[in-house]
Amino acid sequence: MAKLSAGEKKAYYLTALEQHRQLLKSAVEQMAEGNLVHALTIATSIRVLLHETGSSIPLLKRLRTDYLSLPIFTTAAPKPRPTPPNVRAVTIMHIAANFMIAGGKLSLNPTINIAGCEQKALGRWWTDLGLVVPGGTPLSRKDIILGIANKEGAHVDDDMPRNYRLMLQSKSLRIKINDTEHEPVNITKYVCGTAGVELLDCLQRNFPAS
Repeated sequence: MAKLSAGEKKAYYLTALEQHRQLLKSAVEQMAEGNLVHALTIATSIRVLLHETGSSIPLLKRLRTDYLSLPIFTTAAPKPRPTPPNVRAVTIMHIAANFMIAGGKLSLNPTINIAGCEQKALGRWWTDLGLVVPGGTPLSRKDIILGIANKEGAHVDDDMPRNYRLMLQSKSLRIKINDTEHEPVNITKYVCGTAGVELLDCLQRNFPAS
């Protein structure tokens, strides 16, 4: 089989990028309607776009070798408050997710508020803290998304790290709407969905759709 020319390769990878952009967009819209199962699609596409292994080159690296330095906007972390002398601040809960309540129902916020965001390099965003809940070990955004993609999406596997299982089973976050307390929020799915929203914005800024 004849090898693709440089131009043909670029066109091939750009087509693949557009397909994953559409998958992300559709999945975000579904999650905004409350269909959390579509976090599996988001996690799988983000893995294809960003995750590098010894045998796999991520799609964005095929297009930009410096892809990890691309700018991405993410919700700004709260500024640390001053602590008294000899007192160390400890993060009890951190959730890199944006929720919204519409029609009395909790769902993913599909929009990004740039005014409330900070800009980071994509590589730092990928490995940044994604989730901390009481009793659990901190997990990065990468840990969460690969956990969903590898354990719930591409494979359904119950052999998972204890820390990831704790996050799946966590009952630390409940939402109360109009005096009605709802079931515990599936935190990992919302972190994944928010990552999809932020990465879509990043793709549009750095690889505008034709």
